[in-house]
Amino acid sequence: MKDNFQINRKLIIIAIIFMFIFIVASTALINIILDNDVKLTSDVHFKQAIHQLEKDISILRSTTEKIAENNKIIEIFANNPSFDQLDDEEKSIIMEQINLYEQNLESSKFVDTINLINLSGDYLFSKGMTYNNFKLTDRPWFKEEYLSLNEHNFITEMHKDFSTGKYTIAIVSFIYTEDKTELLGAAVLDMFVEDLLSGLESNFYIGDLQAIATKEQNVDKLIEENNNNNKYYIKYANNILSNGNGILFLFDKDSIKNDSLVKPLLIATKIIVILVGLIISISLIISIKVAFRPALQSIDKLKKLMGNLSDTDDNVSLDNMDEFKQLEVISAGLGKSFDNKIQSLIYHDTLTGLANRKKLTLICKELIEKNKEFALIFIDLNKFKKVNDIFGHSVGDQLLVTFSNIIKETLGEKGELIRYSGDEFIIIYRDFKGDSQFIDYYENEIIPKFKDPIEIQEGIKITIEFSSGIAVYPRDGGNLEDLINKSDFMMYTSKSNDTPYKLLFFNDNIYRNMIYIETLKNQLKHSIENNELIIKYQPIFDKNKYIVKAEALIRWNNKVLGMIRPDNFIHYAEETREIIPIGYWIIESVCKFINKNQLKISIGINVSPIQLLELDFIEKVTRILNKYNVETNKIYFEITESVLLEDSEIVKNNILSLRKLGIAIALDDFGTGYASFSYLKKYKLDILKIDKLFIDNASDNEFVIVGYIKRISNLLNMKVVIEGVETEEQFNELKNIGCNFFQGYYLSKVLEEDELLKLL
Repeated sequence: MKDNFQINRKLIIIAIIFMFIFIVASTALINIILDNDVKLTSDVHFKQAIHQLEKDISILRSTTEKIAENNKIIEIFANNPSFDQLDDEEKSIIMEQINLYEQNLESSKFVDTINLINLSGDYLFSKGMTYNNFKLTDRPWFKEEYLSLNEHNFITEMHKDFSTGKYTIAIVSFIYTEDKTELLGAAVLDMFVEDLLSGLESNFYIGDLQAIATKEQNVDKLIEENNNNNKYYIKYANNILSNGNGILFLFDKDSIKNDSLVKPLLIATKIIVILVGLIISISLIISIKVAFRPALQSIDKLKKLMGNLSDTDDNVSLDNMDEFKQLEVISAGLGKSFDNKIQSLIYHDTLTGLANRKKLTLICKELIEKNKEFALIFIDLNKFKKVNDIFGHSVGDQLLVTFSNIIKETLGEKGELIRYSGDEFIIIYRDFKGDSQFIDYYENEIIPKFKDPIEIQEGIKITIEFSSGIAVYPRDGGNLEDLINKSDFMMYTSKSNDTPYKLLFFNDNIYRNMIYIETLKNQLKHSIENNELIIKYQPIFDKNKYIVKAEALIRWNNKVLGMIRPDNFIHYAEETREIIPIGYWIIESVCKFINKNQLKISIGINVSPIQLLELDFIEKVTRILNKYNVETNKIYFEITESVLLEDSEIVKNNILSLRKLGIAIALDDFGTGYASFSYLKKYKLDILKIDKLFIDNASDNEFVIVGYIKRISNLLNMKVVIEGVETEEQFNELKNIGCNFFQGYYLSKVLEEDELLKLL
C-alpha cells in the first residue's frame, strides 16, 4: 500500500510537471504565431494604405493639372487681369468648372476644396464664392522658389490653413497662357492632414492604429518616443505626402491580439491547450499503471480532437506508428490544426462556410494587382424576412445554406461565392468573357436551378428568388469599394422592377442620375440656412392691363448644382418632407415683402398637399401673419387638383379654416388633372386658374370651352384667371369671351422684387 501511494504521488508530480511544461511551451508557440499574425496584418494594411494614398494623390495631382489646362479658365484669367473686369457669366463659368471637378473628388473625404487664384488681379474662387484682394504670395504655403520650379505641378510642405487652423498640404498647378509664356495664377487643392490620418486609422479594422504625419528628420526621434516596451509594430512611409514629409504608422500589438476577432480564438486555444495537457497527464498516469489500453484510449481521444479541428483526416497515416510516435505526430498536428482553425474563423462565414468580407478583400486585391478582368455580382434574396417571420430563423438559416450550396456547386472553378451580410451575397466571377457570355451563363446555368420550389426542410418547400446587379473590373470601377457600390445600386434598381432573377449591368447614366438626385436631396436640407432660395413674382393683370395680383414663385440657386427650377426639385422636397419648412419660409418671405413695401395687391402662394396635412398649419400661418402685421386679404393660397383628390378631412378642415380667416383659395392648373366642378362646389374655392393647355394653339371651339368654364365658375362665385397668355391674339380672344384676369409672358415675365415694385 505504501509503495502504491509513493508511485501515485510520483506519477502526480510527473504529470503536473509535464502539464506545466506543455502549457508553457504551447503558450509560447501561440504567442509566436500571434506576433507573426500582428506583423502580417500590419504589413498588409500598410501596403494597402500606401497604395491607396499614392493612387489618391495621383488623382488629385491629375485633377489640378486638368484645371490648370482648362481652356475656359485660362481664357477668363487672361482676359480679366483685375477683379472688376469679371462679369457674372464669367464667374458662373468658373464656378461651374470648379463644381465639375469637386464632384469627382467627393469620395476623398480629406480634400477640403479647390481654389483658383488669379496672380495679376489678386482674386480668388473658392467654395462657391469669389474674393478680391487675395494675393497668391500671401498663401501660408507660398515660397518664392516655387515660381522658379520647372514642374508646373507640385506638393507643398505641411502648413496651417489660415481659415480652419488645420494642418494642410496643398497640391498646386500653375496656370499659364496658352503659349506658356505668362503665369496667370494657380489651381490649389487643399488636403487636411488630420482628416487624411483619421481615414487611415478608421480603415484599420483589427486593433488600434495611430498615424502621424512627420518630417523625415524627425522619424527616428518619434520612433524612440513611441516604442517603449516594444508596444508598437512600426512602419514608415517616406515622401508619401510631399518631399521630406511622410507618415509614421504605429500598430498597437496588444490591441490587435485582443481584438474581438482574435481574442476569443486565443482564449479558446488556451483552454484547449490546458485540457489537452490535462488529458495527456492523466493518460500518462493511467498508462503507466494499466499498460497500453488507457494509453490507446487517450490517443483515440486526441485523434478525434484533431479531427474536429482539422478539415482533413490524417488518422490513416498514424496506424503504422507506435503509441509514442503517434503522440508526437498528434502534438504537431494539433498546433497546425489550431492555426488552420483560426484562419478559417477569420476568413469564412460560420453558417454557410463561404468566404467572408475579409476573404473578399484578399481575392479582389490579388485580381486587381494582376489587372485581371472579372465581374462582381451583388445578389440579394427577395422576401427573406417573410421566410423568417413565417417559418422561423432555423428555416431561414437552412435556406441560406441551401442557396449557398447550389450557387457554389454551379460556379465550380469559374468563380467564388462570398456571404457579404445577412441575405446578401457576392459572386467574384473570374471567367468573365464579355456581357453576352455572362448573361448566357446566368440565364442557362444559374436561374434554372431556382425555377422550382426547393425543399429546405422536410415538408417545407420554398421558391428562392433573388435580384442581382453586376459591375465589371476595370470597366466599371478601379477598386473593390467602387465595384460593390455600383453593383449594389444596380441590384436595388433591379429589385425595384419587382422581377425575380432580374440582372442589371452597371449603367453610368442611371448611377450619375442617382448621385445627382441624392446630392440634390442632401443639398435641399440646407437650402434655407444657406440662403439659396429666391422668391420671384409674376403679375396678374385685368382686361385693362392693370396689375391686380401677383403669384410668388420659388427658385433655388444651389452653390453645388447651380440654378434649379421648381419642377426639378419640388417633387423631391415633398418626398423628403423638406417642403414643409420651405413652404413656411415662402409664406414668411412674402409677408415680409408685403409689410416692408405696404403692397396694395394680394400675393398668391403655392401650398403643397403635404403642408395642408399638418394639424397646426392654420396656427403657424396665423402666427406669421401677426408677426408681420399682414391682413388676410393680402395673401391667397394656390393649391393643385391633387389636394382636392386627396379628400382628407384634415385638408378639408384647413381649407375651410383659411377661408374663415379671410384667406382666399385658388385652384391652380385647372384642367391638367381629374378634379370636377363637384369638388369646386364642395370646397367653396375663390379663384380658378385655367391651365394654358386650353389656349395653346386653341381653336374657336376651345375658346368656347374656356367661356363655358368661366360661366360655371361665376355661378360658383369664383374669379377666373387664365394662365399662359403668350400672345396678343390670345389676350384679345379671351377678352371677347368675357375673361377678366390674365397671367403670362405676353403681359409680363417673372420679376424680381424691385422690378415688380416699379410696375405698381
